[in-house]
Amino acid sequence: MATAQGPLSLLWGWLWSERFWLPENVSWADLEGPADGYGYPRGRHILSVFPLAAGIFFVRLLFERWCFALIAQAGVQWCSHSSLQPLPPRFK
Repeated sequence: MATAQGPLSLLWGWLWSERFWLPENVSWADLEGPADGYGYPRGRHILSVFPLAAGIFFVRLLFERWCFALIAQAGVQWCSHSSLQPLPPRFK
């Protein structure tokens, strides 16, 4: 297993090399965040998107199955606006 760890660590070191990804005079430690308590976004922050998307999808399902079903039962129909009469000539 020691032989497999050597090439893997070499690949990992090359993949995350500061020289490859970052400009000169910048290191990964610089991207940790400023010292005043504020920080840069991290990869784990994107995980908050999934519960938000699930919540929006659930609200959509509620509207489709409950609200719009009640509207359909009430007999509300879509009217076509293409059948409107043209405006009179003096109307501005």
